[in-house]
Amino acid sequence: MAVEISLEGDTPDRIAWRLWGDRPGGTEALLAANRGLAAKGPVLPTGTSVEVPDLPDPEVPTVNLWE
Repeated sequence: MAVEISLEGDTPDRIAWRLWGDRPGGTEALLAANRGLAAKGPVLPTGTSVEVPDLPDPEVPTVNLWE
């Protein structure tokens, strides 16, 4: 698992956006992998170590046109 260090003014949402863009589930994955991260407040202290989990590929619905 990789580690990201929070920058000044970082939030879990901002870190997730920086890592994965607009893929769904990023913030939730960060919070699940880092117990106690939410207790640090909405803006993380600068220099906080955040473990970066692997984010599963999003499921893309498919449509069969010939059924």
